[in-house]
Amino acid sequence: VKGAELTLADDVEGKGFRVDTSMTIDLAGHTYTATAPGVGSFDISNQVLHISPWCNNNVANDNEVCSVTIKNGTIAVKAEQESLKFVIQNYSNLTLTDVVLDGTNLTEGYVVSANAGNLTVNGGEVLGKEGVVALDLEFHRNYTATKRTVKFNENGQTRTTINGVIKYYRDSKLDDNDTFKEVGSWEEYLKVEMKNIVGDNSFELSKTTCKDSNISFNGKVLECVGEETCDRCGSEIAGE
Repeated sequence: VKGAELTLADDVEGKGFRVDTSMTIDLAGHTYTATAPGVGSFDISNQVLHISPWCNNNVANDNEVCSVTIKNGTIAVKAEQESLKFVIQNYSNLTLTDVVLDGTNLTEGYVVSANAGNLTVNGGEVLGKEGVVALDLEFHRNYTATKRTVKFNENGQTRTTINGVIKYYRDSKLDDNDTFKEVGSWEEYLKVEMKNIVGDNSFELSKTTCKDSNISFNGKVLECVGEETCDRCGSEIAGE
């Protein structure tokens, strides 16, 4: 039901869930622990939480982007669930408030993969590890019509722990995308502002995005270091 609020009454295990409408999920201090096989879209089922890009039964022509809020608790993965590759796959306008996203039991993949919509995070933790990307930010060729923002702790009153790599890149096929050619400078369409970030983290930018990145991290603008074709740019400012 659009606009509904779902509140967890206790710790619970489940096989993942999809969100196809605007809603609020209040974890109420509890933990949702995912087991295989997970959920996804089309024939893919490898995600703990899949948030669809469009409301109204996922009909893109209606152009209503879902707005989803998750707050006050933990989403984790049970050990030895090898088919799970994502904690959250997001295509909506997503707000996370005081949420721990624990991907440390994943064998590979992503804690948060945000390919469309705006992402707003206040407090909480995003826990990846070697081989598990903490935060995956892609400018995708299918979602070029709307400017996007990624904001962490915008009010300056909260703090977020991020452990793992933060990836920022564009779809390799964007250069052949007519919509992208019309909008011009791609960095205007994926703006990242991250405040009060702690933890063991670093940035990884693709070779094509290094010189065009639009990232502010803990009060500093991330800039390329060394060659413009570097695979890892600006990592020296991360984790301050």
